[in-house]
Amino acid sequence: MKTIFYLLLILSPLWLWSQSANRSIRQGVKAFQQGNFTEAQGYFEEAVKADPTQFAPVFNQGDAWYEMDSVSRAAEAFQTAIAKAEDKAAKAQAFHNLGNTFLKAQQYEQSVQAFQQALLHNPKDEESRYNLAYAMTKLQEQQQQNQDQENNQDQNEEQEQDKEQQEKQDQSDQEKENEEQQNQQDQQDQQQQNDQQQEQEKQEQQQQISKQQAEQILQALEKEEQKIQQKLNKKAEVKTEKKEKDW
Repeated sequence: MKTIFYLLLILSPLWLWSQSANRSIRQGVKAFQQGNFTEAQGYFEEAVKADPTQFAPVFNQGDAWYEMDSVSRAAEAFQTAIAKAEDKAAKAQAFHNLGNTFLKAQQYEQSVQAFQQALLHNPKDEESRYNLAYAMTKLQEQQQQNQDQENNQDQNEEQEQDKEQQEKQDQSDQEKENEEQQNQQDQQDQQQQNDQQQEQEKQEQQQQISKQQAEQILQALEKEEQKIQQKLNKKAEVKTEKKEKDW
């Protein structure tokens, strides 16, 4: 970070305001050099309110915010200072400090752009040139890290997709296996049912045959009895006729 940029104010119709702003700036610079950054920021804030048109108060206010690690407020102050700067040297110093602020925030792409602008306004600024090279190195590292993260993310997504596909395939195979087992069980059940039905039909058929045989046997016995009875009847008739002749 560059040393605080301090400007002596020029007399103007707003002479009282300019004197007040000048006094606050001097007190703020003193507090800043003593390491009292919060106090210094307060003085610089007073100077900004006393004379909002001046470059120095808002520039120094950005330095105070930077030292207090309030990088967003520091960046805003330096960007305001750039807009208020009246010459290239002032713009170069504001862009330089803005680049350092972005460096602290690890916003390396914005930091590179700020240092490039600082060199554009002051090509002889070796400190900005050095910081630009450093910011570019950090930007490349960040881009490489982001690329590695994207590659890892893509790899993880591919692995996750492969895992999901494998799980789906396993589930499909399991369902297919279960279906085949169920079909086999159904076939076995059907075969067993058919065997039982056939056995039952066979038993019924055997029972039916036995019944028919029994009826045939009964019929045969009845015929035999009839034959015997007929023979007995004939014998009886013969005997009866013989007795009648004796008379």
